[in-house]
Amino acid sequence: MYTKHFFKGAYRGTQLSLLLGLSISIAYAESLSLDQALARAESKNPSLEAFRESRLSATERVGASNALPNPKLQVSYFGESVETRTGSQEAIYSFSQTVPWLSKLSTRKDIALSDANMSGFAYEHALAQLQREVTITYVELLYLKNSVITTEQNLGLIQDMRSIVEEQVSGGASVNSMLRLELEYERKRDDLDKLEQERIEQRHRLAALLAMPEAQLSLAGELEGVGPSVDNASSFHRKLVENNPELLALRQSSIRASQQAELSRLARRPDFTVGLNYIQVDGSGIAARDAGKDPWNVSLAVSLPIWAGKDRANIRATKANRRSVDSSYLNRELALKAELSATLASFQDSARRMQRYEETLIPLADQALDNSRAAYESDQLSALEMIDSERSLLELKLNYWRAAANARQAVAKINALIGE
Repeated sequence: MYTKHFFKGAYRGTQLSLLLGLSISIAYAESLSLDQALARAESKNPSLEAFRESRLSATERVGASNALPNPKLQVSYFGESVETRTGSQEAIYSFSQTVPWLSKLSTRKDIALSDANMSGFAYEHALAQLQREVTITYVELLYLKNSVITTEQNLGLIQDMRSIVEEQVSGGASVNSMLRLELEYERKRDDLDKLEQERIEQRHRLAALLAMPEAQLSLAGELEGVGPSVDNASSFHRKLVENNPELLALRQSSIRASQQAELSRLARRPDFTVGLNYIQVDGSGIAARDAGKDPWNVSLAVSLPIWAGKDRANIRATKANRRSVDSSYLNRELALKAELSATLASFQDSARRMQRYEETLIPLADQALDNSRAAYESDQLSALEMIDSERSLLELKLNYWRAAANARQAVAKINALIGE
């Protein structure tokens, strides 16, 4: 009697928790396919929006990078006027414009263009990483859904066998069979709880990536396998070098460092300031026939870059920065190539395992289960041995879906690495 109530209460509790979780996951939701989830993440993710605005900011700064400095207008009033033959000088009005060495302006624009390109590559890298994370999380949720279904099937099988084992125990069979059945049931319930908890965590993670409430998240896709092979590995490494946005940003950073070094070298060139000065005179004096009433003049000033030590230090600093960027690029290229090679190997391994499960292991387990059922019906096999056969088949199917999920996630990582 205790065992009967135990199984009934446990099974109803499991059903209630599953129904509650399902109702929460589909409430107020429209199912999203993977493509729809990726599109929403690209348009709604706030982190990606920050990169988008940063890119826009850097692009807008290009137009102002080679503009002349703002001119200066100066007004000077005399506290005590200066008496001249033409009258008292009351004020001086000055207008001046600084004109840098022209190569400085073009180099500053080149640096601003490099900054804009780097911001663009940073955005592309952030987008690729976002798409990677969304795909991996989405696929993981599909795998967890299949895992929950498989575990529920196993629980249902154990529940179906309960009455049979109870009759055997009542007929004098060892109570150990019932204890083993209870242990197996509790073990599977624990597995189901872990899967449900992991699914909750992954749902919250995906909802955050999509910038939407978790309660409105619902998935429409099904976990599918992928092809058993990929293109030549060397072609993927070539695409990595050519298209990876992180490497492109580092290459652009190296170019910018060279441009900054050139700007430091141009600091040795002088800047020019052209001015126009006008003196206001009240006209009360007696001026000579050829004297101007309100005199004006034009001025020219030249900066003197005489502190050569400072300029040489700046040049050395920018060259060192260029070497640092180049070393960072080489280090990152090696790391990304290693990651790509490992991911390609992981994909190939998952694809092979999928093929092995689909073509060999699962058919063999199906055949073994049929034999076990025939033996069980003829009283040549115990109920627990029958459960072991069913469990083996379900676990193989679960392993197949794990390999399929790993393969799909590896594809997402590869696409992010090669910039596709």
